[in-house]
Amino acid sequence: MTQLERFSETLPQKPYCTDNYLNGITIRPKEQAIKKKFIQPNNPWNWNYLVFDVDRPEASLDWFDLGCPAPTIISQNPDNGHAHIFYGLETPVYTQDGARNKPLRYAGAVSVALSRKLEADPSYNGLLSKNPLNPHWITEIIDPALYTLKGLAGYLDLGELIDSRKHLPETALGRNCTLFDETRFWAYRQIRSPQSWLSEDFFIESVTEYAGGYNALNFAIKLPYSEIKAIGKSVGRWTYRNMSYQGFREWGDNRRNKSIRVRKAGAFEKAEQVKLYKQTHPEATTRAIAEVFDCTAMTVSRYIRGIL
Repeated sequence: MTQLERFSETLPQKPYCTDNYLNGITIRPKEQAIKKKFIQPNNPWNWNYLVFDVDRPEASLDWFDLGCPAPTIISQNPDNGHAHIFYGLETPVYTQDGARNKPLRYAGAVSVALSRKLEADPSYNGLLSKNPLNPHWITEIIDPALYTLKGLAGYLDLGELIDSRKHLPETALGRNCTLFDETRFWAYRQIRSPQSWLSEDFFIESVTEYAGGYNALNFAIKLPYSEIKAIGKSVGRWTYRNMSYQGFREWGDNRRNKSIRVRKAGAFEKAEQVKLYKQTHPEATTRAIAEVFDCTAMTVSRYIRGIL
């Protein structure tokens, strides 16, 4: 499968698209949308491409001079040289699991750092891109290989961007990650409040409404509603199913049981090491062995007697 075939294959079934922003954007079936000049390159619930908007005449060449990885696809405006730069991902970044924020955060950090390195437009929200399948643009396949996030990170300085205690800048996927975090923290608090949630659908609707409000009040460049809806559904569904009164109790029980299993396994391994040490050092006292293994003499005594 060529890169353009893959691009077509991974498009949303009903992407946003347009031939002219002044006429607005619409949703069309894929077979119609691929004829438009601008198209939605990613589903809101998974990202197959990191896309950047570079508004310079030499956009198709600057990535090399800036020390950036080779783009997968470049779609360039023949009139002014401005281009959209696509990096295809070997494994899409999924946003459907409302609990797994770490992969999203890492993807966001890579995206922000790469946007900075490319000196791309920080206000680009990623909803639409130049359509590489449309002959109006000059489209080049620079590197047919797909990237892992780790592979892209090798070209970048992530620095403070990987500190999960801080919001990412409002660049590239930074807005998405910030909205995801703010929404899930709000949802975690709400599901445990005295308020009675009548249904999962009602809770998801409330979470989506909160996400939309945060987006409207806190971002200079707003995320499109498709992103709001995807984040609200993802976070709301996971939270309702895992952190409602019953779900949270089961989640807590599972965490405690897992912790007990891990501690027992660690204690068993340490006990075997203590017994082996005693066999090979029969003259060693219990206190001396305790100092070697950084534990109490009572613990060493219990391990030697086979009591965990």
